Amino acid sequence: MSKVDKKSDDASALHTLSRVNGSINKMSVPLLHHHLRNAGLSYDGCKLVLNRRLKEHYKRDILTECSLEHMIEKHSFPYYIIIDFEATCDESEKQDEDYLHEIIEFPAVLCCAQTGKIVDTFHSYCKPTSAPVLSDFCRNLTGITQAQVDSAPVFSEVLDKFEDWLKCHKLFGVENGVAFITDGSSDFGQFLNVQCVLHNIDYPKWARKWINLKKAYVNFYKVNDRRMTDMLHQLSITFEGRLHCGMDDAMNLAKVVLQMISDGAAFHINESLCDGKIIVVSDQKGPVNKKEYPNRVLPADDMDSVLAKFNGLNISFDGKVYDGRKKK
Repeated sequence: MSKVDKKSDDASALHTLSRVNGSINKMSVPLLHHHLRNAGLSYDGCKLVLNRRLKEHYKRDILTECSLEHMIEKHSFPYYIIIDFEATCDESEKQDEDYLHEIIEFPAVLCCAQTGKIVDTFHSYCKPTSAPVLSDFCRNLTGITQAQVDSAPVFSEVLDKFEDWLKCHKLFGVENGVAFITDGSSDFGQFLNVQCVLHNIDYPKWARKWINLKKAYVNFYKVNDRRMTDMLHQLSITFEGRLHCGMDDAMNLAKVVLQMISDGAAFHINESLCDGKIIVVSDQKGPVNKKEYPNRVLPADDMDSVLAKFNGLNISFDGKVYDGRKKK
């Protein structure tokens, strides 16, 4: 394959990104590892995860080299709080559509997008009032004991403590300062919504919109499996703690969030609650506008250029691959 012609449209950032992405799609796992190791990036994870991680890396490098840094998607929020409630449950709920779930564990993990670190955690058990005695099924599933909920404050008091915690971090009532992330729609759309009705308190404004991690994850990595254990497995992250322990689940979900941030994901609100109903908010972009990617020349004949290094890594791997195609 000949070098990129500086005077052709082939030198545009958009076309170059398309070529590089096409080449990455054809890479074997060992070749993906080769590129990721060279970039100083993690090469843990399944092939689809490695594929997206490498694409985001070259996208950032190519846009930067083309002086198109403004096209690199930024984080919408500086902080994220992962919440994973545990609620009362029983085997009979599968047959009983009117089963009432009450929140019995309120965990939260605060993460900083810029540092990629966990900043702080909040945790409290909640005393159920409608059905104060936990079922054997619930205790065995969550590991929460009757004594723990009996000695815990009621939900309304826990909610006050949580909002005090937000205030301590200067995140209460801050519109664009923090976004909440949940493992699905139920935490805010069902459990929190019902809990507020039970205690006759207003549904908190901060929980009216959130990020459904399951949706964000499958949209970013283009995978099908969306359970927490699947996410961890695909990212080669070891689960720590007890499954269905709210605090442990929240901490493990935080690991998923931080890895996605490291891989280049930019989270956007994708669900909200309006009049008690869950509203899906699209986080998908529209068609690419080519005018947004002006024809900025990549110095492909410069051995220090991103494209030259990309080609060089392919050649150095097996001596046969050049820009995703066989050398002639």
